[in-house]
Formats: sequence, structure tokens, C-alpha cells
Amino acid sequence: MERFWNEYSKSTITSGMLSLLIWGIIGYLAIQGANIPDVLVGSGGAIIGYFFAAKTNADAARERAELAKHQ
Repeated sequence: MERFWNEYSKSTITSGMLSLLIWGIIGYLAIQGANIPDVLVGSGGAIIGYFFAAKTNADAARERAELAKHQ
């Protein structure tokens, strides 16, 4: 649970949940046959990009911290 709150404070969890929400809405609209606004797709892509960039940065910071411990 500590890891969850740590990642939440770094906003990786928040961006992941936002991404799931937006892409869930896009999927729902697609199933219903409704028009999907371009801004919604663009926002979903931007949030996914931010999510993976933040996750990669957090992983890299964790690796650097581990390397610093062993030196």
C-alpha cells in the first residue's frame, strides 16, 4: 500500500486512472456508434504519453537510487 501512495504522489497512478477513464469513454462511444471528438482522442493520447514517461522516469530514478546504495 505504501508503494501505491508513493506512486500516487508522483501522479503516475492519477494519470493511469485518467487514461483508463478517457479510453473507456472512447470505447463506449465507439461501441455506441457515436462520433468521437478529436480532442478526446488527443487528450487520451497525451495522458497515455505522460503516464508512460512518468513511469519510465520513476523507474529510472529507482534504479539510480539502487545503484547509489551499492556504491
